[in-house]
Amino acid sequence: MAECSANPNTRRIGWIDFARAIAILLVVFTHCHEISEWKEIIPVSIAYSIDRLGVPLFFMISGALTLPKASAMSPWAFYKRRLRIPQFIFLIFFWTVLTNAIGLVVTEHSSLARSFNFALQKRNGISSNYGLAVHMWFMYAIISIYLLMPFLAKLAVKLSTREIVILIAVMVLLYQFNDTLRIVLKIHPDNYRYAEKNDFEAYFSYFLIGFLIAHRIKIQSCFKVNLGLALAIIVMALFSLALDLRFNQAIPGGIHWYSYSLAIFIAGVCILVLIKNLTSKRWKFNTPRYVYLLSRYSFGIYLSHVFFIYLAKVIMQRVGYTPDNMYTNAIILFVFSLLSSFALTALLSKQKYLKFLVI
Repeated sequence: MAECSANPNTRRIGWIDFARAIAILLVVFTHCHEISEWKEIIPVSIAYSIDRLGVPLFFMISGALTLPKASAMSPWAFYKRRLRIPQFIFLIFFWTVLTNAIGLVVTEHSSLARSFNFALQKRNGISSNYGLAVHMWFMYAIISIYLLMPFLAKLAVKLSTREIVILIAVMVLLYQFNDTLRIVLKIHPDNYRYAEKNDFEAYFSYFLIGFLIAHRIKIQSCFKVNLGLALAIIVMALFSLALDLRFNQAIPGGIHWYSYSLAIFIAGVCILVLIKNLTSKRWKFNTPRYVYLLSRYSFGIYLSHVFFIYLAKVIMQRVGYTPDNMYTNAIILFVFSLLSSFALTALLSKQKYLKFLVI
């Protein structure tokens, strides 16, 4: 998402646009099914195994695009060019307050004015936690990575491919493998490390993987390879489902969280390679219009979609509409929030003094 505001006049990288478009669809859906409060273990587990591949895709795309550029710049030059960090801090505040203001109308049944005042003081993402704006954790991770990026990028480009693979393996061993093993060994869920902790090394491993896939490693695109990648994604989903059933609940932490789940890591890498293999030949430097627009507006969609999910719930409450089931509810929230956040981003991106809110 951090690179989604690319100049439309520059030559596109087709498979990157496809990966980013798919990623934002997955990110929106994960919050729709969470806010719809799905309860059954099997559909929740399957949904997490699919839609939680969105964030790894964004991390890997950012690594593919950012590491080569950052390695060629001095730290000061990088920071001067990346004035987006102060912007990101403001965006955290702005969208966290708006999302909590509308969300508290739903969850606490309070007035909009009272909810806004409470969000401004107690749920602003800067001097207090992000509350209902559950997607904002990603912004903190990106800011942390960007602050260290000029140094890490120089290290990455100087390492051989083999050395980077070893470094990634060590990171995965310390995080994804370690926490997944603890789950397999039935350590109580209360003992899991969870998403509130910003595991920089685990997230940066995705950046390195994206860099390798884009610039160092060429994986053959053929039916057998692509079938193997698809099967690996399915196997990882079944592995997570088996663990969820074993605990008699769909655990959103170690089994399905990006920095702690070995299954999500493996499936995330596989889906990026699969997307590249299936799209890079036909759409090398261009993409279908709808893919391009989803890719270009993905950052704004990410920032605003949870606000629109809660807005949809407010509207349904006001008109007295109750969906037949939680799956219908999730679909309604998905369609409304995706179209609304897309439209808002498209509108604001054309306004000189407001486009910084979405790109």
